[in-house]
Amino acid sequence: RRSRRLAERGRMEYRSLSPPDDVEPWIQSVLALEKLGWKGRSGTALASSQSSRRYFELIARDAYRLDRLAMLGLYLDNRAIAMSCKLRAGDGVFAFKTTFDEAYDQYSPGLLLELEHIVRMHDEPGVRWMDSCAVSDHFLANRIWRERHTIETIVVGAGEPGALVVS
Repeated sequence: RRSRRLAERGRMEYRSLSPPDDVEPWIQSVLALEKLGWKGRSGTALASSQSSRRYFELIARDAYRLDRLAMLGLYLDNRAIAMSCKLRAGDGVFAFKTTFDEAYDQYSPGLLLELEHIVRMHDEPGVRWMDSCAVSDHFLANRIWRERHTIETIVVGAGEPGALVVS
């Protein structure tokens, strides 16, 4: 329903980054779109600090070079209103960043984009699972990501033998 209503506002289309496309405009679009929203206003957008911006640019460029970057955009009349960036690792995919234009909030462009990305990942050869990378009680992620797998971080201290932190 939301997709149909959004399409009434203009020409709606999904676009994906694929070789030999230039990754730079995609990177800059994600950064700019995120900065327009609440994260930009609160100073937590990736583009809000030089180090965060450089971190994202480096990860995206290297992942693209290694054919491990999946980027998808939802466009309305040739203007990006939602973008997502996913990172492939082995047979899995991590949802690294999704952002959307809050002016279109009533149409849930981020949700529409995420659903489209999920459909496309099912058609990707070699992909067996995808992690939303959302907190466990995220209202939107819990509506579309039904299955759960526990992921643990284990840090082994380099100092004293036996120093181990598990979280």
